[in-house]
Amino acid sequence: MIKIKKYIVLSSASFLLSCNYHEKSNKIKIVSENPSDLQNILDVSKFKPQNVKFQHIYIDNSKGILAGPSDSFIQAEMLYDKEKIDSLKNTMSNSESDSQITNIDVFLNNWFDSKTSDKLVKDQKELRVYNDFLFNTSGNIVILEDKILYRK
Repeated sequence: MIKIKKYIVLSSASFLLSCNYHEKSNKIKIVSENPSDLQNILDVSKFKPQNVKFQHIYIDNSKGILAGPSDSFIQAEMLYDKEKIDSLKNTMSNSESDSQITNIDVFLNNWFDSKTSDKLVKDQKELRVYNDFLFNTSGNIVILEDKILYRK
């Protein structure tokens, strides 16, 4: 009985190690400041940014012992001129902002530069996290004075 338990434990450990190895090989990470690279991942054609900085992580789960849906994570910082941001803010209705999420913590991470992160921390009581209504995704956005932060 003890030999069987040891065999099960060793087999399970071997299986878990092989899964971890497989996970590492199916991950693609792209960091770019090229707007056309972002356009390939996120449709920004309706509200086109002047400059971008983004990170896209794609995990292909279609192969392996248990195939499943692939995962995609995007964090983007999109720079706009102030007039365009002000125009966007003026078109947003009160009901739209009232029904949104208010947790800024989802945007506090190590990826954004320190200036942007400091701005988020400093102004977090005034800022709002919105369900994405600009790019037609299930992500979230934060609207700052001259940029939009996106995360999915």
